[in-house]
Amino acid sequence: MKVENAMAAGADVREARIAGAMESVLSQTQRLESLVSSLLALTQPLRVDRQSVDLVAFLDEQIQVHAIAAQRAGVRLARSVDSDLTEAASSSAWFDPTQLARAFDNLLLNALAHTREGGSIELGARRASPGRLLLWVADDGAGVPVELRDTLFEPFATGRSGGSGLGLALVREIVQAHGGRVTLAETAQGARIEMEFPWPTS
Repeated sequence: MKVENAMAAGADVREARIAGAMESVLSQTQRLESLVSSLLALTQPLRVDRQSVDLVAFLDEQIQVHAIAAQRAGVRLARSVDSDLTEAASSSAWFDPTQLARAFDNLLLNALAHTREGGSIELGARRASPGRLLLWVADDGAGVPVELRDTLFEPFATGRSGGSGLGLALVREIVQAHGGRVTLAETAQGARIEMEFPWPTS
């Protein structure tokens, strides 16, 4: 409809309206592509290709991917990694970097959507216990509404206008495919999503 209206516009404004319509079409097409991709991921078994991954470099890469969007929103992205994980000998984790990057992508997009200008988002990692690795994304935004907390990781559960409710459901599937679990942690402000994975010590 946008394209049709732009094509029917007068010659003096047609070019500008067509350009605007095409941008809108491209944006909505990308949104639909993401939605279909998420739906397919939820209906098909996830394949996990575990590799040795430099954990600190991996987290820095996730921050870099969203750096421009965060800058535009006036939100600070930060990394917090326990000192015992920053040493070269102990910074390698065993997971599927492509799938886990997808999980972080969903978590960061969600956090950016709920964090106000001047706020901050933290990506972190620490040893949860012997043989366990804890990763998280935490923001100081509005937090998760009480009515959504019990169903937060279920498909189509969303409190955001225009949200599909598939992002966090996909995060859960990715974490569970790694033999881990994902939870909404208790925080004084904002939201903190924690992902706990088995991490063999040898």
